[in-house]
Amino acid sequence: MKKIFSIFFLGLLFAGCTGEEAEVYKVSDGTIAYFTAGTTDTYFVQDTPNSSTLIEVGVTVASPEERTFTVSVDPSSTATPDQYTIDQSSLVIPANSYVGYLKVAGNYAAASITGSTLVLKLDSVEGAEVLSTDAVFSLEIFQFCPLVRDEFLGTYAVTEYDAAGAVIDTYTSDVTAGEGPNDILMSNIYNFSPDSQTKLTLNDADPSNFVIEFPPFLQNFLLDGGAANGFIYVEGFSGTFSACQKELEFTYRLRFGAGNGGTSATATYRVVAVLQ
Repeated sequence: MKKIFSIFFLGLLFAGCTGEEAEVYKVSDGTIAYFTAGTTDTYFVQDTPNSSTLIEVGVTVASPEERTFTVSVDPSSTATPDQYTIDQSSLVIPANSYVGYLKVAGNYAAASITGSTLVLKLDSVEGAEVLSTDAVFSLEIFQFCPLVRDEFLGTYAVTEYDAAGAVIDTYTSDVTAGEGPNDILMSNIYNFSPDSQTKLTLNDADPSNFVIEFPPFLQNFLLDGGAANGFIYVEGFSGTFSACQKELEFTYRLRFGAGNGGTSATATYRVVAVLQ
């Protein structure tokens, strides 16, 4: 629970359209209520029983009696009613407490992998005046699929694009397990060699941004290009992956050159690979 500071003069002003003097709220004016832990958050709905998140609602003065509060869904919300449930029994600030917690439960099957926004308006709190500047809360809701590396193994349909976005090739690639727990080996990059293995690492450290990482290109040998081109390597750049859709997307280029040092490079290509 975040501590609610004592307010002698709350420096949040309500500017009117009429040019009248802005109103300053003081503790002596009574109890003020608002979303006390910020007005935005992100909720990743997991495929587990009782997946939910809490939104903190607080007051500046505790009461010896339990107090209820009401919220409504703002029309600007993009989250559909089947994606969430507001627990009506949670709309309470307990006696002698400064905060209560509004509980929102997500529906995993209906949640979007690209996200939607639930916008809630704090309409009233029993025995308090709602602070309008902190009365609207935006909750980004995403379907969350945890990374299970072995679920990414198999045959992928690959589409390659040039820098202008034009399709330059389509082919299949086999993905097998790499040495590390999140490493995979992808065959046939550039549709050059079905027996090649390019290493990618699936990084799930940030649940809002699953990314693909590559080792230095000299560690991603593709094939022997002969005396003229030397060894050819895959130099991987930025990439992302979807643990829900089992999709990989990244950019790369080939490095080559006499002497096997990879001193020359091709243009950059973009790969979209979907597990079949």
